[in-house]
Amino acid sequence: MKQPVVWRRLRGLVSLLFPLYFLFFSSCSPRHPGASDNSLVNGFLYRMFNTYDPSNFLANVGRTIAPPLFANLKTQTANLVTQGTTLASSCTAGNLTNFQNAWLANIAAAKQVEIFHFGPFVTYYPLFDAWPGEAMKTVSPESPPSAGDMDSLDFDYTGTYGASVAGATSYIGTLDKDAKGLIAIEYVAFIKPGSYGANQEACSDLTSIRLNLLQALIADYASNANALANAWDPTGTTKYGEQLATAGKGSTTYSYSGAALNDVFSGALRQLSTMKDGKLEKPAGLSNGGNGVINLSLSESRLSGNSVVNLRNNLASFKALYLGNGAVGLSDYIRYYSPSLDTRAKSDITQLETVLNSFSNISSANMSSISQSVALLSDLLNVLNVQFPAVLGNGPVSSSGGDGD
Repeated sequence: MKQPVVWRRLRGLVSLLFPLYFLFFSSCSPRHPGASDNSLVNGFLYRMFNTYDPSNFLANVGRTIAPPLFANLKTQTANLVTQGTTLASSCTAGNLTNFQNAWLANIAAAKQVEIFHFGPFVTYYPLFDAWPGEAMKTVSPESPPSAGDMDSLDFDYTGTYGASVAGATSYIGTLDKDAKGLIAIEYVAFIKPGSYGANQEACSDLTSIRLNLLQALIADYASNANALANAWDPTGTTKYGEQLATAGKGSTTYSYSGAALNDVFSGALRQLSTMKDGKLEKPAGLSNGGNGVINLSLSESRLSGNSVVNLRNNLASFKALYLGNGAVGLSDYIRYYSPSLDTRAKSDITQLETVLNSFSNISSANMSSISQSVALLSDLLNVLNVQFPAVLGNGPVSSSGGDGD
């Protein structure tokens, strides 16, 4: 008996798809050798039907979201140089306060670009803010400045290098990145020498030797911060934002848009991991099943009391990236495949913003808010790095780990 037309067509479709399926799997090996047949099928279907085009999102990041943040870093760097020069010429209580406020504006600017952990970031950022990379190392993590770093910054270098800014510049050239950049400037500008964070700085502590050291540290910081900012300058030579915006469409850095999307997405996940693991769980004593014994020596920007403000600034840039600042954001990518996961991520962001604004320091008195922040960050990471990849048929995106030395 002659088969119905629909069955003949279905059999033809199967005969067409089977060779394609066989060729795909015979030419591609799974990312993980132990991947199941189900994950292979999911990956195959994802590659067949993944139609999301990230071009508008990448253009928004490269041309609208990131450049103003890097421009602000450059602006704040220039102000720090100016305030440092003023302080060196006349140390008064007012000038010291102005310099400290300029430093706070610089760390805020740095925390807002910390999320862009790719491209020129890898070359320059660790040289002026070593804390995130050191704190997130898988082997021997650190929370600079250590006591040894402080000793190096308190050392009288003049016998070998001379009592001048040039001598101080030569001296800091012998130090590693943990004892330079924003971390070192924070120590010299906020903390009395030899007190290891116990006593606040006063003008009486800022000898000519220490002021020369501060000037050298500022110049070193400005060189690296400006290099990073210039790499993202839309009118500059590198124009890294434009490389993102034109990914797969003429970009010399990204031959296809998926690579650029992966960089941005991985940077965002890394930021969330650093916030949760390095900036909250470790100093609050909550990592690896900890019982909540506070250890402020593990806290970022502890010498200026700025740890929680750093987290708020980290979240601000993640929020801008996710929501798109009124244009296309990561939210659109997530919602394209799973509206429910996008709704959950947005809820986590809103709640986290509220909780982080409800406390100002890492302390036992704020443990409830700290624990809630950790839980919200954990859920965000679960949504973006576990459940969303499962929807796509992929494994989790690699996002954590330090820069090393």
